[in-house]
Amino acid sequence: MRMQLCKKPSRSAVLAEPEYLRLRSLAEAYLHQHKSITNRELRGITRLTYDQAIAFLNHMCEEKRLVKRGRFGGTHYIRA
Repeated sequence: MRMQLCKKPSRSAVLAEPEYLRLRSLAEAYLHQHKSITNRELRGITRLTYDQAIAFLNHMCEEKRLVKRGRFGGTHYIRA
């Protein structure tokens, strides 16, 4: 099963559900040690592209797992 992570994802922003669950686990583990996570930090611990990371983080917000804070280059995500 393939999961779309944003309303109009590019092909590169579509992740299979097992991959999404693996990435969610990595992000949650990171957040147990840090207050927040940024797109750049997420890409540093995964092999996601910029667009995939944005789509993933937005999906986590839609699931109410993360809350988005800031704008532009200062955007970071905290646990909900």
